[in-house]
Amino acid sequence: MKVFMRCLRILMLVSGFSIVTNCTKEGVVGPQGEEGVDGSTIYSGVTAPADDLGFMGDYYYRITTSDFYGPKSMEGWGSPTNLKGAVGADGAPGVPGPSGPTGADGSKIWNGNVIPGASTGKIGDYYFQSSTANFYGPKTSSGWGTPVNLKGAVGPKGEDGSTIISGVAIPDLSIGQAGDYYFRALTGDFYGPKTGTSWGTPTSLRGATGATGTAGSTILSGLVVPNTTLGKVGDYYFNKSNADFYGPKTGTSWGTPINLRGPAGPQGPPGTANVMYSNWETYPGGREVIIPAPITKDILDKGEVAVYVKEFKGEYLLGLYKIPYISNHIGDLVEFRLELNRIIVYSRSGSISATEGTQYRYVIIPGSIEIGSFQARVNLSDYKEVISVFNIPE
Repeated sequence: MKVFMRCLRILMLVSGFSIVTNCTKEGVVGPQGEEGVDGSTIYSGVTAPADDLGFMGDYYYRITTSDFYGPKSMEGWGSPTNLKGAVGADGAPGVPGPSGPTGADGSKIWNGNVIPGASTGKIGDYYFQSSTANFYGPKTSSGWGTPVNLKGAVGPKGEDGSTIISGVAIPDLSIGQAGDYYFRALTGDFYGPKTGTSWGTPTSLRGATGATGTAGSTILSGLVVPNTTLGKVGDYYFNKSNADFYGPKTGTSWGTPINLRGPAGPQGPPGTANVMYSNWETYPGGREVIIPAPITKDILDKGEVAVYVKEFKGEYLLGLYKIPYISNHIGDLVEFRLELNRIIVYSRSGSISATEGTQYRYVIIPGSIEIGSFQARVNLSDYKEVISVFNIPE
């Protein structure tokens, strides 16, 4: 019995230890449960979500518009909700920051037609030589360095362009090259582009004939007042005898004319048809030089005569003068006077024999030309002006 009781106490002690070792504060650990359902996923992109993207219950955020789609259902993504709020009011200006440090000077691009000198520019600058397209830089303490040429290579020769030829006849196959065009001026036909075998069928550039225009007005003329039976409505009439211009004619009359003759103009310049002149001639010297000339009583009374002289030393022309003048040869004043049918050239010393070989020329302006207005217009001392005004050959 004692042995049985001892064994029973040992069995109870072991059972109590086993129970203590299989218990915690939370209680007894149960069996592992079933696997849970996956949660939703939020996708993102820059475009609207495609129908095949994601699963039911997922969400999508469109970055470019802030639209938020979901949860996705069997019908699709549905209409999005925009998460972008309204634009807020401007904030108060911030306090200006301190001024930054002064920046370093930038580079400068120079240009010229010659190679840049060492004194041109500063370190870091560039130089473009326009005559060669060479580009130097950046400049260093050692100089401008080796340039880079910015001019590209010559490109290949382009193909010849088409030519538009013209003529009055149909173009022959021997005219022009393939790709050319031909305009037939006589008919307005335009051929081309030409092929290797023909000019092809032309296109006419001449439009259809327009409708006949209404009859235009006619300008009639005569020496008397126009009769109402003359002409038709809309015509005009010029009376040549008095410069009256009638029209346009109406159904009842020619109306009141307008005179086309303006007021008399101012007096025209003197004519030159009666101006007389001589060639350059030499005459024997002596006490005086006698020049035959058509000096009439009318010329003496109302005309104007200019006498010009050329003095030479050998073949060298000393000068061209209008008499009176101081002679280079005798150093005295040379003058002239007029007599019927001649001009007398003389000097105060009583002799102009040293002037043999000198050439003389006269210009006679008759009294029929108004001398007063002529003198105000032409300077007779200017030989070039005189021969220009009166169309006198040199």
